[in-house]
Amino acid sequence: MKSHQGAQHSEADDERTGALGSDFAEFSQGMASDIRTYVQQQVRLVKLDASYKAAQMLAGALFKGALVLFGAGVALFLSLALAWYLSALLESDVLGFGAVALVYAILLIGFMLWWRAGARDRFMVARLNDLLHGE
Repeated sequence: MKSHQGAQHSEADDERTGALGSDFAEFSQGMASDIRTYVQQQVRLVKLDASYKAAQMLAGALFKGALVLFGAGVALFLSLALAWYLSALLESDVLGFGAVALVYAILLIGFMLWWRAGARDRFMVARLNDLLHGE
């Protein structure tokens, strides 16, 4: 009799173990599926974030490029106006345009000294901060 009850217990145990095994298999498959979905969503999020940062940088570059272009146009016409005014004042085209060229040469030398004195490093740090932090 004991052997018969032992057989019944072992069959019941086998059924429970089989049920637990299938429950664990379903759980692990579900977990693996959830992990795959999570990783895929994280990859999509990183791509979206990179696209957003690239679009921000491009928009900023286009805006700054337009400012430089229009600013250069204004500076050009103001320089020509100043050169012709000085030409009329000094009664010599060469002296008028030469004076404006001298002003630009002085500005260029000043800019080069300022740039070498540390402005370049500050500029690079600011651009890196813009890139990394989106500021």
